[in-house]
Amino acid sequence: MISNKLISPSSIDSTSSLIGFKRHFGWWIFNTFLRIVFGLYNLFIGSMLDNPAPKIVTNFIIFMFLFLGISGIICTVGWGLKRSGGYKYTLFVCLITIFFDIWGMTVQLTAMVGFIVPTFTMIHFYRNRRIYFNI
Repeated sequence: MISNKLISPSSIDSTSSLIGFKRHFGWWIFNTFLRIVFGLYNLFIGSMLDNPAPKIVTNFIIFMFLFLGISGIICTVGWGLKRSGGYKYTLFVCLITIFFDIWGMTVQLTAMVGFIVPTFTMIHFYRNRRIYFNI
C-alpha cells in the first residue's frame, strides 16, 4: 500500500539532492504538459503520426497521452507535497510510460523520445532512494 507520510525537509538538505529534485520536478512538469498537449492535438486537430494508422491505434494513443498527462499532474502534486506515496506513484507512471513508448516505437520510431524523462527520473529516485523512500 502506498504511504502518504511526509518526507522531512531536513532529509533533503544536501545541495546536490535538492538541485536534482528541482531539475527532475521541472522536467516532469514539462513532460506532463507535453503529453496533455499531444493528446489534445491528436483529439481535436488530427493525428501526428507520419503514416496513417487504424482508428483504434490513434484512439489508444490519444487515451494514453491524456492518461499519462493526468497521472503526471497527480505525481507533480505528490512531489510538491513531498509525500513518499507521490514518489512511488511516479515510479509506477514511469514504468507505464516506458512500456507505452516501447509499444509506440512499433507505430512510429520517434516514440523513443518518451523514454528520456521517465528513465532519468527513475535513475534519480534510485540514486536518492534513502531520501525519497525512507529506506
